[in-house]
Amino acid sequence: SAEDRVTRMMTVILVMTICSEMPQSVLNFLVAFLPSGFRANIVDRLGNILMTILMITSACNLFFYLSMSRKFKEV
Repeated sequence: SAEDRVTRMMTVILVMTICSEMPQSVLNFLVAFLPSGFRANIVDRLGNILMTILMITSACNLFFYLSMSRKFKEV
């Protein structure tokens, strides 16, 4: 049914958001507690990759919303 499809869509969006945000959160947590050398070596390099993943995930979410927009509005 339409409600099940919307639930699946929202679940996919939630999982994608968690998977893209969690590494960034862990990295920020490590920055707070590890020495400054860690930031220079790891965070600057890894931060760009994680930000790219976050932007790709946000763009994919748009396509999920557009593909289900009519049914999403009805539910």
